[in-house]
Amino acid sequence: MITQLRKIKTVIMDHRQKKFIPYKVAISNWYATRNNNYKIYDLQGVKSFKTSDTVFILGNGPSLNLLNSDHIKVIKSHNSVGVSYSYLKKELTPTFHMPAMENTDDSFFDKFRRERFRPYRMQYKDVVVFINRRALYRMAHPRLTPDLLPEEAKCYYFETPEAIQLEKARPFVDTDFDKSLRYRGKLTMVLHCILKLDYKNIVLLGVDLDKWSYFYENMEEMAEYLKKTYVSSYGIEHVTDEKRKYVGMYPKRGKDNTLDEYLYALRDYLRRKKDVNLFIGFKNNMLYPKIPSYFD
Repeated sequence: MITQLRKIKTVIMDHRQKKFIPYKVAISNWYATRNNNYKIYDLQGVKSFKTSDTVFILGNGPSLNLLNSDHIKVIKSHNSVGVSYSYLKKELTPTFHMPAMENTDDSFFDKFRRERFRPYRMQYKDVVVFINRRALYRMAHPRLTPDLLPEEAKCYYFETPEAIQLEKARPFVDTDFDKSLRYRGKLTMVLHCILKLDYKNIVLLGVDLDKWSYFYENMEEMAEYLKKTYVSSYGIEHVTDEKRKYVGMYPKRGKDNTLDEYLYALRDYLRRKKDVNLFIGFKNNMLYPKIPSYFD
């Protein structure tokens, strides 16, 4: 009982501090969107969109730009899940998408997300959007915040999985992954959700752990966002430091293992315990050859 009350208190505090819109706007939007033809799916409903045993995860690393027309044809013949700003890769409309919904005190990011996604809302109307239920409590809903989501949004709200915690520096063990695949960053959250859909082959694209850069690095509309992202992560002195690695490659308390160690251990776990194959897209990736390439 006490534990439940604490959870409720945490949700209420999170809602008050991080809600996406004021209550006045929420009431106005709820009325304005009364004819919004949206749908909410449970896990079984999401599985009905699965048309292949292979799924491609579209990360935001620079190697996403290596995809040519032949690669894109292959991806389109299977399923895919977009991550954060992968919709800027206009040639690909994924089966599923997990958008960037992190809430910050900086109003720039909130406005930026809405403006960037607005031109893609119709293109993504048949894409199932994966949303952390925590964001629902912050009012991420087709009728409350329609501009954060596609037209006629199809939503799947998932519970926040328990994160893997390492009490000390040690190798990952099977029991870590038995509970959850969530470790550090959005990629591990995507992997946790995708595993529940029973795919046999998972292909990582745009996952470049030795680079702190993105496939949209040269897009003018992303320039201010990139500057603010680099500054908030590393400080102003590192804004142009091209040698910085992806943030998940730096150990931190309770997460002593880096993300490459996580992926190597996960690949072994998936093969042995789940009969699932994990790939990267191309050989020119630091994860190869420990993780085999799909296209090369």
